[in-house]
Amino acid sequence: MAAGVDQTMRSSKAAFPRPPAFLAGAPPAVLGKLDPDRALLSALNARKEPASLGCRIALGSIDSTLAAAKVQQRRMARAKKMIWKQPTVGRRSRTLFHDVHFYLICWARVAKLARFVARVTRFPQAQIVLRRYRTRLDQMSGFRDHLEHFEERLPGGSKQHVLKVPGDLFNMTGDSATIGGDSVDVGAASLRLLVVIVKEFKAAVLFDALETLASDDPTTVTRLIRRAAQDVGLARTIRQVQKEFGNRGR
Repeated sequence: MAAGVDQTMRSSKAAFPRPPAFLAGAPPAVLGKLDPDRALLSALNARKEPASLGCRIALGSIDSTLAAAKVQQRRMARAKKMIWKQPTVGRRSRTLFHDVHFYLICWARVAKLARFVARVTRFPQAQIVLRRYRTRLDQMSGFRDHLEHFEERLPGGSKQHVLKVPGDLFNMTGDSATIGGDSVDVGAASLRLLVVIVKEFKAAVLFDALETLASDDPTTVTRLIRRAAQDVGLARTIRQVQKEFGNRGR
């Protein structure tokens, strides 16, 4: 999927995911302090969902996987610079192959973890986020499969026939990686998109979890919101004190 298409998708849904109606007037700072992990676990416990802990682990693993994708993006950028300075089909090109492979593994892992959470919770907004980005997630996972089973795509391999261009056994042009005639963007724009997907998915999980709590455990949802509001007030107070001390030091 082209970067322009992704941008169109994002701009067409600027108001999504949507917070519950009872949070419609809440300041953005309060919404930002609400913890998706805590809300998710509380909602699933209220529902007596046996896989509640697994969902919380999966949601937390999405963050660590995104962090790994950022590391791989930096590694790919360094490898491409080295190749441009000294073009070669040797060690540096092979390193770039593995960096791209590991980057795509991160994309596939985020998709699998998010789909696990969405399947267990049956949260509606979380499922909508995944449907919106399904084409891109599937594209990145499919390209990862090419690299994961690279030996099967080689001449004489059992899956050589799946390549539309059999002679294309991994190439990079700018930010686009190709294999067998298939191409994906693995540059900085793709990482920004992955960040957006994770952000939207976690927001959807948070809002869906709060909706569940509002019905099943209103006491807990009230406590979570009060704590977030208190955290915002505390942060504001700290900034005011720091500003006052800063003025005195001048």
